[in-house]
Parts: sequence; C-alpha cells; structure tokens
Amino acid sequence: MMSGTRALRIIAFMSISIGVGILSRAAWGFVAFGILVLMDNFLIKSHEPPPSERGLAERELTES
Repeated sequence: MMSGTRALRIIAFMSISIGVGILSRAAWGFVAFGILVLMDNFLIKSHEPPPSERGLAERELTES
C-alpha cells in the first residue's frame, strides 16, 4: 500500500520528468523519472511507525 506522502512524491517526480522531457528530448524525461524514483527508494529513507504504534496514535486521536 502506498502512503499519501509517497504518492505525492511520485506525482512530483512525474511533473519534473515531464518538464525535463519538454525542455529536452522526451527520452530524458523517462530517464529523469527513473533516476528520481530510484533515489527515493534507496537513498531517501522514510520512516513510518510500525502498525502497532500507528494504531495507538489513531486511537488517541479518535478519543480526544
């Protein structure tokens, strides 16, 4: 399942790659998108809490 933050990053990467494709040959847009997605997967670590902690946080929000 994809989190909202990750989906927004993918959309941003698509926008950047479209811009690169418009400013240069279209193939470079695909290259830029691939590089950005690979960097996001392997270099930028997004830490999501384990499901048990997320469940507790959701319960606290609904109780207050």
